[in-house]
Amino acid sequence: MRSGHLCAGLKKFLFRVRFTKDSKARFLSHRELITVLERTVRRADIPIAYSEGFNPRPRLSFPTALSLGIASDDEIMYMHFAEWLSPAEIMAKLNAALTRLDGIRITKIEPASDTQNGFHVEYQLTPASQIAPLTSQINHLMASKDITVTRAHPDGSKNINLRPYIEDITQKDNDIYLKLKITNQGTARPAEIIEALGLKTDAVTVRKTRTMI
Repeated sequence: MRSGHLCAGLKKFLFRVRFTKDSKARFLSHRELITVLERTVRRADIPIAYSEGFNPRPRLSFPTALSLGIASDDEIMYMHFAEWLSPAEIMAKLNAALTRLDGIRITKIEPASDTQNGFHVEYQLTPASQIAPLTSQINHLMASKDITVTRAHPDGSKNINLRPYIEDITQKDNDIYLKLKITNQGTARPAEIIEALGLKTDAVTVRKTRTMI
């Protein structure tokens, strides 16, 4: 049986892995998702690199975290390998180890030169019932320079300007399509945009459709 190797901080082979988080898996917290994927990597018997220390763990990194309950067609993680393995073989082994888990499937694996920090993500927002066109609300948000919301933090509330993170908002039929930036400084949350459009968050289904580098 092939096992992972300690990597002494060296990124020998880095891969970008795209995967879905749907069905029951969308109710996993980010911490639970990491645990599930670490166990999957161990079951898959692939030459993953491990961290050093008394409790070595597979070297996986996640540049974005999806809010609880949101389904995604296109999540990203980075995997650090101690030995070369073809992307096709990695995908086959990981998906075989994921057969009992409803909602997580590997869709693409590609070699990467580094772990990206800046992303663009797209969401599809689907109201539970038919709504009127939101042309004026969308135009108002896109024309604004400041869309301030207050977020609760353990050390107190904090005001956030969402506008720098909003790239585009469009409406087609009854669905709203949202394109956001994710940066080192943060991002906007779909629920915040839903509220800014005058809709109720519990009456809109959110789905992440694409993650762009």
